[in-house]
Amino acid sequence: MADELSCELIMNYENTRADQTAANSIAPKPYKCLTWGSVSECMGYLHRRAIENRGAVERTKHMAAALRKELWHRLSFN
Repeated sequence: MADELSCELIMNYENTRADQTAANSIAPKPYKCLTWGSVSECMGYLHRRAIENRGAVERTKHMAAALRKELWHRLSFN
């Protein structure tokens, strides 16, 4: 999980706990799984995560291309 997602989960958890109206609700606690060990010991996990994140990389490439196209479009009108 990306750090910005982890931080948002923690902030939402803290806000829920601080909110007096939500005193009776149960706020989920965020957990983050980290690999521990040498690279060779963690390689299976890292390989699986790389495969799982392939879609995110493709979306990032698509967004970057769309932003470049929009920037070029806006600059060409000036």
